[in-house]
Amino acid sequence: GMVTEEVEPGVLRVVSDGVRDLEALRGSWGNDGGVTIGADGTVWVHTANGRYFRVGSSPTRDLPKVFLDVEDANAQAFGADALYAGPSGQLWAKDAKSGRVNVWMQDEWLQRADLVIDSMAVDGSNEVWAASQWGLLHVVAEGETLIAWPDDPTQWVVPYTLDVSADGSAHVLSGPVATDPESGFLDTLLRYDGTRWIETPLPTPISVFFHGDGMAVGTDGTVWVAGDDHGDTDYMHHSLARLDGSEWTVFTGDDGVRPWGGKLGFVPEEMLSVSTDGSVWVDASNLDADSWADCDGVARFDGATWSQYLSGRCLFDIDFAPDGSAWALADGDDSPVEVYVITPRP
Repeated sequence: GMVTEEVEPGVLRVVSDGVRDLEALRGSWGNDGGVTIGADGTVWVHTANGRYFRVGSSPTRDLPKVFLDVEDANAQAFGADALYAGPSGQLWAKDAKSGRVNVWMQDEWLQRADLVIDSMAVDGSNEVWAASQWGLLHVVAEGETLIAWPDDPTQWVVPYTLDVSADGSAHVLSGPVATDPESGFLDTLLRYDGTRWIETPLPTPISVFFHGDGMAVGTDGTVWVAGDDHGDTDYMHHSLARLDGSEWTVFTGDDGVRPWGGKLGFVPEEMLSVSTDGSVWVDASNLDADSWADCDGVARFDGATWSQYLSGRCLFDIDFAPDGSAWALADGDDSPVEVYVITPRP
């Protein structure tokens, strides 16, 4: 079985997964590692140098590389969050060399679509959605369909993040897609319901500029977005926004949402994910006016209160198992990236 050690209440470091000593992989981690969990609970991990393995499988079952070696500068931008597991256990990946959709078929990776993509997601029917500069790509067993972005001469789409809700709708968080005489550029949430596009501008003054992982959809269809509220100062006040139906609720430091007394009331906002219980998890960075982000683990927000885990560590990726546990890749000041399991609490 899996061998773990507790590093803080509710947080376990995976020492061995039962068939391999994870210490042997310590040297191969990097900033672009990722963890993906299928609907059946199977945990897949990939490393920055292109190795994939299933937790609980022998090293000989590691999947061949689909990525270039991490030493190739062109590959480094494509590693994070690039492995996806469909509900039937099918594995999908974005090829760092070509930027295209690949699927694992028995013993090799096969390219599944021709377009270069920016981001992708797998829905509950094991179908793939991918965002490209030309439109939204829907990949099914019979082939693929390209859905053009909303056709408006005053708008353009910069797809930052893509997620699919339980009803099969594709949600795309876009950079500035419209100009407004009063508000200027407006970041927008685009939703494709299978027939038409629905555009919902982010609440002013939330901006998601440069934040590629700042949107996720919960199982109940609630959409969470993380962004920057520039407010009345030159510093960015990180905030969270929740969309229920057509109504936005914004949570900022000014509202008292200060998980650990961060200076200037910053709310953590990177790498946003929604758990099976509806809570939102974000990369926790303690920011101040005089420095860049200091890594401080991961923060969980249930809509009212914050919890913090993996204090002092840098978070690289997180995903949730069907039992509600969170699997994270993180490191410390003097340690490489390791696998952690945050167990659910009553």
